[in-house]
Amino acid sequence: MQSDSLPHLFYTLVKNGLRFRYLRFSGQSDKPRAVSLEITHNCIAKCVMCNIWKIPKETPNLSMAKWIRQLSSDLFSDLVELDITGGEPFLRADLSDLFDAVCELKQNHLKALKSVAITSNAFLTRRILDNVELALPKLREKGIDLIMVCAMDAIGELHEKIRNYKNAWTKADQTIQGLRGL
Repeated sequence: MQSDSLPHLFYTLVKNGLRFRYLRFSGQSDKPRAVSLEITHNCIAKCVMCNIWKIPKETPNLSMAKWIRQLSSDLFSDLVELDITGGEPFLRADLSDLFDAVCELKQNHLKALKSVAITSNAFLTRRILDNVELALPKLREKGIDLIMVCAMDAIGELHEKIRNYKNAWTKADQTIQGLRGL
């Protein structure tokens, strides 16, 4: 951390602390500044640390239209960071609809939004790269950063053992290299 950013950080922490205390004292609630949406419970991996893959396949995911309707609510008007998780978000065929909607909502509903972070196991290389390549210009035009989080637990065979997925390390590495190219 640069020394010139320390005063700014200190100011921000103090300001946020005072705001929190004021809201708590006055009995008011604050709007969320970050939210994480689990847009699917579907996943192609069977990770040892996660049980999401045990959810029965017939259990429906919330429709993308409903997620978008939620994001257009006044509750999220102060949102700065939107995290997209799952299961594996890139299994959703309508993921691009969410990116498009976020860009549209930036104008009137999500004015403070600065970033969209999406967590992936990074196994669906082509699908991930195609979606990101389409979304990046739209998000950049609206001043929204796309943060890709590729989940990695180890290197090589140990990663594959933890993720319970053949060639997991190779696929994740290919995806990361492709993302770097974008």
